[in-house]
Amino acid sequence: AALLFLENPFKLDRNVNTACLADSSTVPYTQLRKSKCTATGWGSDVPKGVYRRAMKKIEFSLISNPLCQNEFRKTRLGKWFQLHQTFLCAFGKNGRDLCYGDGGGPLVCEISRQPLRYLQVGITSWGLGCANNLPSVFTKVTSIKHWIDQEMSARNLDTSYYTPM
Repeated sequence: AALLFLENPFKLDRNVNTACLADSSTVPYTQLRKSKCTATGWGSDVPKGVYRRAMKKIEFSLISNPLCQNEFRKTRLGKWFQLHQTFLCAFGKNGRDLCYGDGGGPLVCEISRQPLRYLQVGITSWGLGCANNLPSVFTKVTSIKHWIDQEMSARNLDTSYYTPM
């Protein structure tokens, strides 16, 4: 993971906005499985393809880690595959998926009863191929939130800005 600190602020509008960051005290992942989650990316659907001019947006449904692990055990990863606890998984709706070059993008879920507020729960990490009926795998934001807070505090930046209320 990486953090980018800008010297100058940018203007928020309908296409550029902020998201809260999930931490261990936020809504449990089991509850988020009922939320509308979305991932975005500029990647290509073919290896070494050209990046997109328009960002793609895909709806995802979170699944449990045991279910995800079982899905990957049916693949070339084999029956001994262990999904690390710092990952979470989701299936793209209608067979859609993230693909080549989408890594590092956000997975956000709507915060219930708070219109247009989102909680970033994941960072696109990996998958096996694209749109092949397997889940996409994301790094859990909760597993790196303490590091993000440390880096923000080291620069005297307010961590409450991205903490959900």
